[in-house]
Amino acid sequence: MNTPEPRRCDPLRNVSKSRSSVISVHSVAKKLPAAPPLCVLCTMLFVAASNAHGNPADMFGMGADARGMGNAMTGVPAGAMSAYYNPGFLGFLGGASIEAGWLGALMDLELSGEGYDSQNLGGVELAAAVPLGGKLSFLSLGVAAYLPIGPAARLYAQAPNTPQFLLYRNLNRFAVYPALSVKIGDWFAFGAGVHVLASASGWINFEIDLANQSAPGRDFMFDMEPGFAPTAGVAINWKDVVTGGLSYRGEIDAAVEFPANFDLGIIELLVHGQGVQWFTPHELNLGAAWRPLPPLLVSFDLTYALWSNAPDQSTQVTIQPSVLLPEVKNPPVEMGFSDIVMPRLGVAYAPIEGLSLRTGYLYYPTPVPSQIHATNIADSDRHVLTLGAGYRFDDPLGVIPQGVSMDGFFQWHFLASRSVIKKSLVDEVGDYGISGRVIAGGLALTMHL
Repeated sequence: MNTPEPRRCDPLRNVSKSRSSVISVHSVAKKLPAAPPLCVLCTMLFVAASNAHGNPADMFGMGADARGMGNAMTGVPAGAMSAYYNPGFLGFLGGASIEAGWLGALMDLELSGEGYDSQNLGGVELAAAVPLGGKLSFLSLGVAAYLPIGPAARLYAQAPNTPQFLLYRNLNRFAVYPALSVKIGDWFAFGAGVHVLASASGWINFEIDLANQSAPGRDFMFDMEPGFAPTAGVAINWKDVVTGGLSYRGEIDAAVEFPANFDLGIIELLVHGQGVQWFTPHELNLGAAWRPLPPLLVSFDLTYALWSNAPDQSTQVTIQPSVLLPEVKNPPVEMGFSDIVMPRLGVAYAPIEGLSLRTGYLYYPTPVPSQIHATNIADSDRHVLTLGAGYRFDDPLGVIPQGVSMDGFFQWHFLASRSVIKKSLVDEVGDYGISGRVIAGGLALTMHL
């Protein structure tokens, strides 16, 4: 059977509508003579917030060496980056280390062959780990963090009927993973930590004098509060030949909520806006690695992600009824996402002492169902090929006792072509195609203390 040729849509048509709604709020605020800029910011925040992935680690992983191996690191000692992949492996540190790196990514996403306005990203990674000594020699500490270059976070949301790459938006944001590990014996360790993320809440109260074209009352309050999700892992290491682990990263979503009161004298508007800024599902990771020859390492991971818990990623706005206005309300939309299983494979080979060559592959099936009805969340299965290399050498100045490592990586993400055929022939958007590519790369410097 021949696949019907999808009806082409203009992917920017509804994007422009969404942007116009934000601009209209901004324009109204600008007409208030003395309205402070933060009031404008807060007003915009309560009408815009959300994405699915929480931060770059969810898409690209953490650490240059790990990214070069397809992020198949649940069952592999990953140094300080074990705080993210599997806190249990902090128990097998060879010594203290400090790592600094850089990540950059370019996104080329398309709807029906036309470019989608996506956000490229870049940021700095910092990580450190240390095994404690003395009577606490069974304890190890580690922390990994991503610091975006540019804004600490970007908030941009669209109505669910607007064609949009939800899982690839608003990625460039701050994230930190502190963790602790306890080693028991020579081959077993377990660890736990947290994923720290900020959420926002507040209120706005405008009193507007239409007769005098002024705003005598302009009160607002805005709080940034940390949100937390648990991380945990167990690790085994048999003579550095066979290693394995099981790790868990908890679901985290950070909600933004802004009730607003606009007193116009003849009428009072009570507006309540809320939405989800970030969402990352529960993830259970199982990994194993084998070193059949001293220079060769093969690792494999399986991740089960509970995307079925994903909330509506649009903003809900409620305007309470008054004498002149009926109630205005948009209820949340059922996303219908599915749980997924992601396999990862990584290989590292050391042809000479100090040099490591890496490659990997991961498959990320889309959790997004076919968008045959009103919603238009664009996504498709993603295949990722990775390459990496690293070289460890002695510090020529003799300051760093265990030497220095330089690592680099390259990732190519390919979104398989997917056609969306609408059930209704009079659908506002119509049929469209989904495709895209994402290219990521970076470097890292690790000091082994």
